[in-house]
Amino acid sequence: MEEKLGMVGLIAFTRLPKDGLVALLQRRGEFNDKTMSDETMPGVCQTTVWGNQEKGATLESALYREIAEEVDLSWSLHFHMDLLENSSKTCVIECADGADGNPPRLVIAWMVPPKKIESIRFHPATGGLKRITEDKLDSIKNAKSFDKMQGVTDLTIIAMFPDSKAALIKAFEWAKSQPNPES
Repeated sequence: MEEKLGMVGLIAFTRLPKDGLVALLQRRGEFNDKTMSDETMPGVCQTTVWGNQEKGATLESALYREIAEEVDLSWSLHFHMDLLENSSKTCVIECADGADGNPPRLVIAWMVPPKKIESIRFHPATGGLKRITEDKLDSIKNAKSFDKMQGVTDLTIIAMFPDSKAALIKAFEWAKSQPNPES
């Protein structure tokens, strides 16, 4: 097994006609295809993409790999092009610097066109997409208060780990000032 050096995530934002500004979260599924067993914390929401930096990889390359694995290769390519052409469509948010004994965690927010949602192809082991608006941030429950193996069974509840929730709140502050990209 590869050494885990850091954690990297992506929060995709867009504006929808009915909801306005939304963040697109990924709900954890019930099956872990890497361990071929039950997933821990099923039903918990995390950033659109979340994964590990492996030995020899940069955080950037880990992010591209995770986007391609969890969502779709076209998303990884689109993200790369946005970084090259217009970095104002992205914002880097650091959740934790590793001082707590855990690996460093980094989340990047990205404003995407609404049509980009149509191309999301989450990996089968995920629990799917959950959109959230800023007015729902206060209702997010602490994922640590749920049983590790049972997780969140009421899918009307949004539960996140505290560092992910903190990153989401910071990312919303940035996203509010961003226009929707056209394509």
